[in-house]
Amino acid sequence: MNFTLPRIDWRSLIAKRTDWQRIVKRRGLQGVCDVDNIISTYEQYKQLDTQRQSLLRQRNQITASHNQPNDNQLIQLREASRQLKMQVAGVEDELRQLQVKLTEMVSTLPNDIHDSVPDSDVVIEEFNVPESPIMGQDHIKVLGEHNCLNPEDGVRITGIRGFQVMRNTAAVIEQSLINYAIKFAMKRGFELVSVPDLVRAEAIDNWSGFVPRHERVDPVYR
Repeated sequence: MNFTLPRIDWRSLIAKRTDWQRIVKRRGLQGVCDVDNIISTYEQYKQLDTQRQSLLRQRNQITASHNQPNDNQLIQLREASRQLKMQVAGVEDELRQLQVKLTEMVSTLPNDIHDSVPDSDVVIEEFNVPESPIMGQDHIKVLGEHNCLNPEDGVRITGIRGFQVMRNTAAVIEQSLINYAIKFAMKRGFELVSVPDLVRAEAIDNWSGFVPRHERVDPVYR
């Protein structure tokens, strides 16, 4: 029986427990992610797995001792083997439950935050600031009138209100901002990487740190 835990650096998580607690607090996820509970559940899993391995070794030793025993010994050995088999099945059932639980718990872990990242939004510089507030139409309405934005298309595609489909000038501006951000980062030593459009579900669930905002709609197409 193969038991596979989410592929994260468990040693690092345990060693940097305080750092992860701080990250969770900075992201405001105290009610979502419990680092202590994740670690204690992992340690419980490891203890059960050690118990399972010990039971399997005992059963293998009994099997190996079936070397021409008499009838009474054979009955005793078979009964002992049967009892161990039942114990192994019970432990494996607990391991499966903990495996599912750990997978769900690990998915709540956020991405790491560098110490230089501020806890709140910081305005670095402002451009073209008007001397007085501009009173006018909402930007979504203006873009919609110029066939640059359609919120309803976003809802039909994603199933969630808040995503926009941009067209024409708006799409060009978005692409320009993306290109600017890429060049800005590359000048500072970051590497541009192009990855496949398809990703295994377990990679998103276990390794990305992505936590969906809406339980009703799964944003990952499987």
